[in-house]
Amino acid sequence: MSPNDPVRAPMTLAQFEDLALRHGPDLDDWPAAARPGALALLEASAEARAVQAGAAALWRALDALAAEAEAPSPGLSARILAAAEAQAGAAPPEAARPPRPPAAEARRGRAGARRLLGAARRALTGAAGAGAAMAASLMLGAWLGYAALPAGANMAALSTAFPAAAGLETDAGADLLSQPLFAEIDAELEQDAR
Repeated sequence: MSPNDPVRAPMTLAQFEDLALRHGPDLDDWPAAARPGALALLEASAEARAVQAGAAALWRALDALAAEAEAPSPGLSARILAAAEAQAGAAPPEAARPPRPPAAEARRGRAGARRLLGAARRALTGAAGAGAAMAASLMLGAWLGYAALPAGANMAALSTAFPAAAGLETDAGADLLSQPLFAEIDAELEQDAR
């Protein structure tokens, strides 16, 4: 089956939702290859129509926010670009790019916000969501493991892990704080306090 073959697998609701969030509710803005499958799914599925309505509401809200937002000043744009290039190790440009016309800037901002929102949604439903679940399960496991110990064992575990918290004297903290890095930080903090 070639890519130009009209017989293709039907579009899934997940694919439709992804395209609706990326390209908006208007099918004319979608890639041409995806339009026939999207039209067929819209005709057959009330859920797809609900996704399209939700995407339309989201894009209207983004358009309203973009219309209210003020365009950054050319000086601010130049400072941001210079800081980014300095951070990357490159020399700052001699002159900043000329500012874009307001209409082009607004279009670019809306499209960028939409792409960012779609990327954030995909990230949170993917690896980041799994990472958050894993971190929560690790914390729950540590808490359950600590709570299951008898009362005396809790203090013993604490004194082993954190001697100062258990009231035991230790030189480890004093040795750590005497390091040159911490002395420099203390000196800077004292100067800031003055």
